[in-house]
Amino acid sequence: MMTIRNFMAGVLGMALLAGVLTTQAQAQMPADTQFINDIRDRKYNDSLPYLVNGGPPNARDYNGVPAIVAAAEIGDAGMIKELLKYGANPDLATRDTGMTALMNGAARGNILVIAVLATNDADMDVQDNLGETALIKAVKEGHREVIRHLIDAGADIHITDYSGYSAYDHGMRSRDYRVKSLIKKAGGS
Repeated sequence: MMTIRNFMAGVLGMALLAGVLTTQAQAQMPADTQFINDIRDRKYNDSLPYLVNGGPPNARDYNGVPAIVAAAEIGDAGMIKELLKYGANPDLATRDTGMTALMNGAARGNILVIAVLATNDADMDVQDNLGETALIKAVKEGHREVIRHLIDAGADIHITDYSGYSAYDHGMRSRDYRVKSLIKKAGGS
């Protein structure tokens, strides 16, 4: 017959074991993945020392997502600046989709991310696995401010995606007359 004391000892033993296993799992997590998790969690006191102490700014997590894309996913223009300061490639893309930080910022309408990357020599015309550029993503999502900024930064409105449509074509098909107007003006029509 199990007594309360035996039951409690078993529960305590399992809790201790779980704590040890969690600590071991954290210790076995690659430093790059932990660094990127810290970026996503906005743990600057953990992520910045990684860079200062020589950690690679072009690190990827276990899914192949570069640190700079992870920062763009959460709209953290300040972390993107830090990564670039330490030598991050602004055009690194995720392994599975080919999405860059610029594309991510454009799709989400984050003008601060776009501004930081545009002023730090990000390639405006890189295409993802679907052939989409940052400008195509911004046009499809209707982010007018981002569209304007990308065009001003020299994004090509005539590069086509896998379906054969360019940012210009997507813009002309848009129901948003202001997007249509921006694209039309950039296209010279």
